[in-house]
Amino acid sequence: LFFGTTDQLFKEVEPHMAKAKYIIMDMRRIQTVDFTAAHMLEQLEAQVKEKGGKLIFTNLPRSLASGKNLQTYLDDLGLSHDKRAILILANLETALEWTEERVLEDAGIARGTEHPLALREIEAFTALPSAVIDLLQMCTRDRVVAAGERVFSRGDSGDEIFVIRQGDVRIEFPLAGEKKHHIATFGRGDIFGDMSFLDRGQRSADAVAVGETKLFVISRGDFDQAANREPGLGRHFFLSLARLLALRLRHTDHELTALLDA
Repeated sequence: LFFGTTDQLFKEVEPHMAKAKYIIMDMRRIQTVDFTAAHMLEQLEAQVKEKGGKLIFTNLPRSLASGKNLQTYLDDLGLSHDKRAILILANLETALEWTEERVLEDAGIARGTEHPLALREIEAFTALPSAVIDLLQMCTRDRVVAAGERVFSRGDSGDEIFVIRQGDVRIEFPLAGEKKHHIATFGRGDIFGDMSFLDRGQRSADAVAVGETKLFVISRGDFDQAANREPGLGRHFFLSLARLLALRLRHTDHELTALLDA
């Protein structure tokens, strides 16, 4: 990000500045930042500050080609000063989540005010016949998870699938030390834990409640017993689950393609 590319970047961003309140800049591939680029970033920050917004940096590389730490370099340029409308977050997923929360707040939509969903209100299950929903309800139990509490940890054994009635759950992969990689955040109406439900293998990541979260929990053992009594339950349920996983695979494919094209 230097004088040769700064003008190009500004031309891409400038058309959005009239309405943009939050700008997220993913810095994972940045190798150098010169004073021309720093001045452009200051201009962007000034414009979002007028709207009460933020210029957000994510994935700051630990070192530039010069050997300098990028965050230290931005500090030296005054681009991460407390008085500036600048926010530095670990990764793009966290930045998008943070920004979405601010957009909801700006729209007057408070988190956690929605009613807990009933099983038949879960989008993945809305196409299920009422009789199948009733059977599924019989092998479902409720669970309330406190803010910051783990639903499960990486390496845990378990055969349960989880449906979020209310709240949010972060899926995180633990790294060296106390660092974590934020994989995804699931919200009201989402389903997670599906892989261990299918193969009964160990959990591949941590699942942590963002705030108090209400869940439906379905164990594979209880489900199989119900499905043995009524085969239609298994047929309808796994069809719904297959559709859900197909949508997630399509989304993953889109994200990977976008990353390769970047």
